[in-house]
Amino acid sequence: MQARLRGIRVATASAVVAGSLAAIAVAGIREKDFEVGPGATEGGAVACRDGETPTGGGFKLDQRLDPPERLAVHSTYPSGKRWKVEAYNFEGTTQGGSAIAVCSKADDLFVRTKSADTGGVEEEAQVTARCPDGSKALGGGGKGPGDNTFLRGSFPAGDSRSWGARFSNSPAGKIQAFVVCDRSPHGLEIVVGSATSDPPRRRGGFATVTAKAECSQGALPVGGGHTSASSTSYRQSRPVKGAWRVTADAFEGVMVSAYAVCQK
Repeated sequence: MQARLRGIRVATASAVVAGSLAAIAVAGIREKDFEVGPGATEGGAVACRDGETPTGGGFKLDQRLDPPERLAVHSTYPSGKRWKVEAYNFEGTTQGGSAIAVCSKADDLFVRTKSADTGGVEEEAQVTARCPDGSKALGGGGKGPGDNTFLRGSFPAGDSRSWGARFSNSPAGKIQAFVVCDRSPHGLEIVVGSATSDPPRRRGGFATVTAKAECSQGALPVGGGHTSASSTSYRQSRPVKGAWRVTADAFEGVMVSAYAVCQK
């Protein structure tokens, strides 16, 4: 299926790099496979190497549109030197995926979290983590409360210091947003690219749609995320060369967005 892409640069968090402070050095993208058993909530984690810290991360799921395979990501977030991903398996057979981390070499990085109690929200709930004054958000993620929870979005939330996590079909429990913060005034920009799904091949079915947020020439994503206007089945939200790519299966006319936090 072809998608109609609309890439939009939405904000410049800072265009100045202070004199003696070097820019964030993206050391590499690390990836590790995991498996999820039938009807289980499981996942995996990928570790950055010594001297590296995850500034952002994402996932890739081994999904197929026809016949469908269903994994629903409910958690993707930083944990020390690792990036963790968990998903719920709707199917009766073991399914696979990968946890992916953008590993960077930088000083003054730290993580802030924000929690909220959903109280059994059926539709959706959002929580936003915020970096303190004088720092900026490089990336982030979210953690859901348990089985059959959908991570609808993990995204920059309105300014250069905040990261939001949005969940749908959430049982009663705690949802969390994570934001990776940097105290150094590096030059960053936030970019979004959106796509709308075309009609599916079969009436009432899903179509695959891909959105891509592309950094300026020579810039690299240090973090990124995704969101959608309606329920979707995500296949991937991950860094690629100079961009952040999101692929999902969705009904006709559903908009999916990719976000990239780019290091100039």
